[in-house]
Amino acid sequence: MNKGTEQAMEKKKVLVVDDSILVRFVVADELTKLGYEAISANTAEKALKACRSKKPDLVLLDVMLPDIDGFETCRRLKSDPETRYIPVVFMTAKDKEQDIQAGRQAGGAGYLVKPFESDELSKILVKHIGRSGLW
Repeated sequence: MNKGTEQAMEKKKVLVVDDSILVRFVVADELTKLGYEAISANTAEKALKACRSKKPDLVLLDVMLPDIDGFETCRRLKSDPETRYIPVVFMTAKDKEQDIQAGRQAGGAGYLVKPFESDELSKILVKHIGRSGLW
């Protein structure tokens, strides 16, 4: 197998950041079904560390976290030279226009309102990081 083929088969990593274990499990399960590798964190601090060490291809980030809110977490990711190019998609129940605007201003690449359908998640993933694995 040549290097190009190996890279094409490599699963893209998605970091799921949510304080709810159920949300992390359900989203990670869906990501796996779609051919992505799911990693997760339950706090912003753990997410920031995971972004530096695991280098995910995309971050799905809740806004309401127990330590640092998602908007500030995104700003920190975007201000760090090691993580600034990782697309951040907010994944939250906060659906007001002001929240969506705050996400854009923080540097977010997209916004998924919970609960969302599998096809919505799939479209976001393909748009920002392409298909994963053997797709």
